[in-house]
Amino acid sequence: MSKSNRKIRKVELDGRQYYGYELDKAVYGIRKRLYAETEEELQQKIRQADNDRFQSLASCLPSSPTLKNYAELYFKYSMGIIPVTELKAEILLVKNAVYGSAIDIDIAKLTPEKLQEFYQTLSEKYHGDDIERLHEILQKIFSSAERTGADIPRLNDLHKPAEHHTDETVQKEILTEEELNLLLNTCLEIQRKNMNSIIFVLYTGIRFSEVMKIRNSDFHFEEQFVLSKNCHVPMSDECVNWLEQVILEKAFTSQENQQKYAMNLYDKPEQRKIFVRNLLEQSPNELFFANRNGNPVRYSMANDLLRFAANRCGLSQNISLISLHKSFLAKELKHGVSKKELCQRYGYAQTHRFNIN
Repeated sequence: MSKSNRKIRKVELDGRQYYGYELDKAVYGIRKRLYAETEEELQQKIRQADNDRFQSLASCLPSSPTLKNYAELYFKYSMGIIPVTELKAEILLVKNAVYGSAIDIDIAKLTPEKLQEFYQTLSEKYHGDDIERLHEILQKIFSSAERTGADIPRLNDLHKPAEHHTDETVQKEILTEEELNLLLNTCLEIQRKNMNSIIFVLYTGIRFSEVMKIRNSDFHFEEQFVLSKNCHVPMSDECVNWLEQVILEKAFTSQENQQKYAMNLYDKPEQRKIFVRNLLEQSPNELFFANRNGNPVRYSMANDLLRFAANRCGLSQNISLISLHKSFLAKELKHGVSKKELCQRYGYAQTHRFNIN
């Protein structure tokens, strides 16, 4: 069990109540239970175990102080702490964008100017969501390198290049409510597993990059919302029914099991909801919209699928995943939802992010 799945538990020893936490050998190199009389004291012991583990890794500092080597040290430290699928996605992104690039040099020689030039180059090859994600990973890599005593530049005041769109481009990307419904019905007809993430974007308006982070435990079917960026995003009845069907199709892979489901659960909505909830609770930390290998769907693949669906229903080939989010916002504004409410729903700090006419 990885550290991300482990919890502090209350235990009884010799008639007294303690807080307990079990260190995982795969993470810490030892299997040991920590106990304390208070949760705060136990948290301190866990932090000390983390520091001890990091020090043991830091004793194996890279022979060459390049950014690549420090990135690999960070990923080694993160094994067992970051969920495997998420860690794989981070490694792949850093490997493709950073290794062998202009900033893959002695980490002490990096400057904010060089990093800004690097981000500017990335903006020509990567989507803004990927750049933002890479920026966050680099901050973690630099932070871990700093803990080993490396002299590294500060990224706190360094911002990734903003995406610029002319009013004409933004206006072209916005779909009408009728076009959104047409695209949704087309995606539902295509019935490809990797299309599910796009369908969910169309149902909820959540940005694709955030949909890729949603785990089974983030769904709350009874209250009909999903957690995204710690915000409650509502799900319609139609969306919930579709999700239940997707989950049941995952569970009943054989034709015999599907027939059994049709006989026992199809006309019993309450039992179906309980069954679905139990299925999700079996693997709460699993990414819901993962590909067959359990990894997040690549942005480029999802965009290709979106354009395939758009072509099938006669819509513009200029549609992108970010178009869907903007179009959903425009639809909600048209229906009287305030900018403030949309900010709270999607985790925006300020309403100026709504540059939709």
